[in-house]
Amino acid sequence: MTLIVFVCRGNTCRSPMAEAYAQSAVLERGFSDLRFESAGIALSGQHSTMTPLAKETLVNQGISPSLHVARMLTSALCQTAALLVTLDHAVDRETRAKTSVDNAKVRTLMSFAPTMCDEVVDPWGGSAADYARALIVIRAGVDGLLDALQRSGNVASMP
Repeated sequence: MTLIVFVCRGNTCRSPMAEAYAQSAVLERGFSDLRFESAGIALSGQHSTMTPLAKETLVNQGISPSLHVARMLTSALCQTAALLVTLDHAVDRETRAKTSVDNAKVRTLMSFAPTMCDEVVDPWGGSAADYARALIVIRAGVDGLLDALQRSGNVASMP
C-alpha cells in the first residue's frame, strides 16, 4: 500500500480537505493500492479537529469528511510515506528544512496542476467562499496527482 501524506500548517483545513477528497477520488478511479493521510507542521492546539467550514465545504460537494484530529508531521510518518504533498510554498520549505527525507519525496500539490495556480491559499479564519475556493484548487491538484499516478504507474516513476 502506497502512503501519500498531505501537509499544511495546522492540519485543520487544507490538508484534511485534500485527504478527504483524495480518498473519494481514488475510489472513483479504481485505485486499490493508495492510502492518504494528512499532517501539519505547526499545530494550533492539542486535539484540534477539522474546522467546521472545512467540513461544511466538503459535505456541500458530496465529499464525506472523515473523523479527523490534527497531528504533527513526524519523522516516522515522513519515513513511511512514499510522497509528502505540501499545500503551499512556505510549508514546502519548512517541511524540507525540518525533515531528513529525500527532496524528491516532497512536492507541492499544485506542481501537479501548474496551470491552475501555484499554491493553495490557507482559508483558516476566512469565509465559506474562501474554503470553497480552496477546495476548487485542492481538487485540481489532487486530480493532477492521480492523473500522474495513472500515467506513471507509481510514485517513484512520476515526473
